[in-house]
Amino acid sequence: MSARVAPLVLLLVAGGCLRAPEAVLLVNVDVPAALGLDQLAFSLSGADERGAAVLPDPPAPLAGTQSAAFQLPPALIGVEVAVAVEGLAAGVIVARGGGVVTPGAEQVTTLAIALAPLCGDGVFDDGEVCDDGNDQAGDGCGDCAVEPGFTCAGTPSACAAICADSLVRGAETCDDGNTADGDGCAAACSEELGYACSGEPSSCATVCGDGIIAGAEVCDDLDVADGDGCSALCAQEPGFVCSGEPSTCTTVCGDSIVAGLEQCDDGSGNADVPDACRTTCLLPACGDQLVDTGEQCDDGAANGTGADQCRTGSCALPYCGDQIVDTGEQCDDGAANGTGANQCKAGTCVAPFCGDGLADTGEQCDDGTGNGNGADQCKTGTCVLPFCGDGLVDAGEQCDNAGNNGSGPDQCRAGSCVDPFCGDGIADSGEQCDDGAANGNGADQCKTGTCVLPFCGDAVADSGEECDDGANGNNPGQCRATCDLPFCGDTIVDTAEQCDDANLVNTDACITGCVAPTCGDGFVTAPETCDDGNAASADGCSSGCLVEGGFLCRGLPSTCRPSAQVRLVGAGQTYSTIAAAVGAAASGDALFLSAQTFNEELDLSTKNLTIVGATGAIITNGANGNGRDTLEIFGGRTVVLRNLTIRHTGSGNSPVLVRGAGTSVTIEGCTLGPSGSVGLDATAGTTIALRRSRVTQNTNGGLVLSGTWTVENTVLFRNGDAAASVGGASFGSAGTFRFNTVAENTASAVPGGVVCAVATALTSSIVYGNTGAGQASGACNGSTSLVDLDPTFAADGFHVLATSRALDAAPLAACPALDLDGETREMDALCDIGADERPRDPP
Repeated sequence: MSARVAPLVLLLVAGGCLRAPEAVLLVNVDVPAALGLDQLAFSLSGADERGAAVLPDPPAPLAGTQSAAFQLPPALIGVEVAVAVEGLAAGVIVARGGGVVTPGAEQVTTLAIALAPLCGDGVFDDGEVCDDGNDQAGDGCGDCAVEPGFTCAGTPSACAAICADSLVRGAETCDDGNTADGDGCAAACSEELGYACSGEPSSCATVCGDGIIAGAEVCDDLDVADGDGCSALCAQEPGFVCSGEPSTCTTVCGDSIVAGLEQCDDGSGNADVPDACRTTCLLPACGDQLVDTGEQCDDGAANGTGADQCRTGSCALPYCGDQIVDTGEQCDDGAANGTGANQCKAGTCVAPFCGDGLADTGEQCDDGTGNGNGADQCKTGTCVLPFCGDGLVDAGEQCDNAGNNGSGPDQCRAGSCVDPFCGDGIADSGEQCDDGAANGNGADQCKTGTCVLPFCGDAVADSGEECDDGANGNNPGQCRATCDLPFCGDTIVDTAEQCDDANLVNTDACITGCVAPTCGDGFVTAPETCDDGNAASADGCSSGCLVEGGFLCRGLPSTCRPSAQVRLVGAGQTYSTIAAAVGAAASGDALFLSAQTFNEELDLSTKNLTIVGATGAIITNGANGNGRDTLEIFGGRTVVLRNLTIRHTGSGNSPVLVRGAGTSVTIEGCTLGPSGSVGLDATAGTTIALRRSRVTQNTNGGLVLSGTWTVENTVLFRNGDAAASVGGASFGSAGTFRFNTVAENTASAVPGGVVCAVATALTSSIVYGNTGAGQASGACNGSTSLVDLDPTFAADGFHVLATSRALDAAPLAACPALDLDGETREMDALCDIGADERPRDPP
């Protein structure tokens, strides 16, 4: 049978016969039948080649010569090959053999190997003297032969060392060639206590320092040091007595020998009296309760470093300077005691105190016996310097009321002890004010030196005063006794005034501007029957301001038309309704309305008309309408509206709607609103001129204008609401916006004042106090206006007060002739910004 194990091929051939065409190693193994083998294990090694095989497989009884043939690779030709064979019986190795051969180039190289029984199997085989079941040396049976110093018997062999043969073997720790005890190696060949043995035969000697007294040793204290009573040779030293194992050695105090820890030994002279060697053989020492030479005290264990104790280590009595605070001492810092500030006093051990003449920490001063409680003294008991608040008027103080000092009126001043004075920032009795360093003689200042409040007549124009010349009066040109500048309406005829009746009525003998009425001033005053703002005749109002024959005039300034071109409307007039008058009128006619309310919705799309109202004429939506705007003007018509109040009480409709290309509307001296929509709504292609009018209380906004437009001298007031998309005005195109006031309007998400879709100049106008996303949109240029700057309005919300920043803020050359109220604009170099011109004299 054969098996291939790289790199060898093995064949097991009974009888040693082999024919092979290649190089082969034939191994012949002699197998004794007595070994009872059933397998052979082969292993070959050589030239880095390895091979192994176990044959036969399965196992079978083997006896006689067994041959194994190995087919050799080229690498094993001509090199030394080692062959090892193990004989197995039931898987256990019971025999071994081996050999070495160098295979030649011939076809078959033969190697014969004899198997020998395995030593260490616990069975006596031929040639074995003993077999203890192992092949270990040193246990008495080595290589199955009895080793020197042992005797073996039995199967498997049991081996024991031979005591007294001078050989140390097995469990023996010594062997001195005899079986006597007491010589270091006992009868059983073991080392005795206190001895160390070595060599063969063993030589034993005592071990000094092992705590066992053996042999010639007198003592053994577990060490080999001299001076402790038991010497390095384990002999008892003079002055000591040793006993026990290990030895304990103690000195003999009183034997006149100083030994061990003894400091002295005067024999019978030892005594527990001062300066003697103590009965404990200790020298006199501080702490032994005897006061020896150089000691002041000695309380033994009661010595210590606490207060009043005899001092440990020095046996000195307590004293000032020993760093311990004893009875009668307040402190003791030892070498740090001294006579300086904050030091424990040297020699007395007294703590620093107020009155010791040294300014210690926490003291501001200390004059010793010079301390006291008088003015300018360092204070007794507290060592505090004189201070403001101690109740004593010290040098540099004007007063000192102790706890009554304070910063209230009339109090001695806390912290400075200065008497109250004008300029200390506290208004004391007799003072009206006191702003301290802010006192002065300028406007609005508390007066320096007198602490008097600013007053009219102090020759300084304070807040709320227009002037103050000191010598004020009510003569022409004077600053008034009320510190107001002379103005038209103060009842005093000042320089450049012709009159002053203290009212704004323009139908009496003194009109706006404090001038006497004249024909051509636009105001109708007796004996005038008209005033169209000029002194020309033949226009319906003569140069003497009388209505010319064939004419009718109405309004301020007067609108005059030939009688045939005038339709009188109102109760008791030719026409009771505006609609009837419009129906009867020719294009170009004028309608003069009485002072009453007309409930009508009008379509003005077929004729060019002028509609003028008497004071109190109102047009509002009425029963004849169908949900339209109050006035709807379109069809390319030209319409003029003067001195009218136009309203709409419904929602979603405007007082005035202007639409259609070419439609032109002029509105002067009118009020538009309230309404539920936009006050004036004009679409692209229209032309609008809005002057001296009020647009107010329109829910959806004041103005929505596109096309060509002019807004001048007009107030846009309280239009829109929180949901409105327009507040004061929204301009879809550029136009002229000048001398207007836009206030208290409201819009949602856009500026509440003015929204400009394209670049538009807001000229000399006021835009203030509106609610929304700012006052004016970015395309609105308000550089010459007051935008979001408080103009100081009167209570009505749009007329300005005498203190307004709008006064005299616009050049006269740019000013309209009249303001919102029909009053003459200022006559000096400047006029007011906004729709209102506040009446006053030139400066």
